[in-house]
Amino acid sequence: MSLFIYPEIGSRDAHALRDVQCAVARGIDPRVHRLQSPRHGISIETGPLISDSSEALLQAAVESAGIILTPDWLAGAAVRGGTLVQILRQWEGAATGGIYAVMPPGRWVPTKTRVFVDKITHAIQGGWEQ
Repeated sequence: MSLFIYPEIGSRDAHALRDVQCAVARGIDPRVHRLQSPRHGISIETGPLISDSSEALLQAAVESAGIILTPDWLAGAAVRGGTLVQILRQWEGAATGGIYAVMPPGRWVPTKTRVFVDKITHAIQGGWEQ
């Protein structure tokens, strides 16, 4: 997970970003973004926009509502299209989470299921740069 922002806001000095509102997903901790760098972690207070929809938060950021912490693969199209930029690349989201494939018990997995899971796994591992 990385931080993304509307390009015109993101082009400002990094110190100016502390005054920019953050939008946050409801599922983690709606009051803060927890970030991790190679050396330490920090928490950033969020703004008034809280949603359980990643797509809604992404759209809000595209419309200059502030900073979002979202999976790289989800922001990919917006970054490639120039409507969002990644900021503070040395930091990443400290939140744990994931996407899981849930299958019935047993060793046999249908080929089409395996192909689908492999394709999704490959697509999200590359982040937005893919």
